[in-house]
Amino acid sequence: MNFQNLIEKGMEWVPPRVVAGNPFSLTCTFTPPATDEEITRAWEGLKLPADLVAMWKSFGAACLFQDVDYGQWGMRVLSPAESFARTIEQRESRPNAFAADEIVVAEFFGDQDLVVRDVNALAADRGVLVALPLDPKEEWYGVGPNMLDFLANYFAKDGAKYWETTN
Repeated sequence: MNFQNLIEKGMEWVPPRVVAGNPFSLTCTFTPPATDEEITRAWEGLKLPADLVAMWKSFGAACLFQDVDYGQWGMRVLSPAESFARTIEQRESRPNAFAADEIVVAEFFGDQDLVVRDVNALAADRGVLVALPLDPKEEWYGVGPNMLDFLANYFAKDGAKYWETTN
């Protein structure tokens, strides 16, 4: 599995479609890949995790499983510049929650949850976190070791927030 495979899976959602258990009409869209220059300019030359760079070099931004009728479902993967701006905003507004080695990568439609890449995660399953707007970091969901694994799982569940479900 690689990011190109995910783009191919996402293109199966054009035109939008409905899946069992979800009343919304969903689609996936991708922008062209970001260039090295765009990534470097946005992040001012900071060293970024290889998976994040590979993702942006595959697509610059994306709307995944976006509810085309009401805008209440899905996730928006931010461009490098949007990611940098959102990361700075979160660090300033929630300094006790966001560490210097955490990068805001995506946001969800319909709520305030954010996808955060923890560059120096101590636990393998906490390399990617879903940050909750009111809860302390200890209660954020660990959703995978890297962006590729997280997005592969998200695609496997047709855009459902699989981490919120209990088995």
